[in-house]
Amino acid sequence: MGPLVDAPAPSSSSPSPPRGKEDEEAEEAEDARFCAAVRRWLQRHPHVRRLAVTSGPLRARLFQLLVGGRAPRLAVHSYHLPFIPPQEVVNPIGAGDTCSAVTLSALLALRAEAQQQGCEEGEKEDAAAVHAFRLGLAAATA
Repeated sequence: MGPLVDAPAPSSSSPSPPRGKEDEEAEEAEDARFCAAVRRWLQRHPHVRRLAVTSGPLRARLFQLLVGGRAPRLAVHSYHLPFIPPQEVVNPIGAGDTCSAVTLSALLALRAEAQQQGCEEGEKEDAAAVHAFRLGLAAATA
């Protein structure tokens, strides 16, 4: 089964040079190889259920290995960040650290809240991880 994607389309203000069909196919093939590598890594490290990847001004992705059912599935939540013209960027240093800190803080707070409500791990925690990563990305791009 292919990845699940939670991805709004890139905004029209994002700079993108004209691309041909071959460029798009090459990008899709590279993306498939990357997702396969992440799946293998997550399967080799069963204590890790999620992997967040940011790529500077490009997209960010949260990978979650969903267990249960017949076989583990890789959920891929992809976020296309709005384009900010370089002349408007004050200083990107620390953006990745901010994303990590806010994501982890939000995830811990959401997990504690769920435990107080008597919720078990599972789908609620997966949804909390997605929400926490969105908060981290918002803080990092503010």
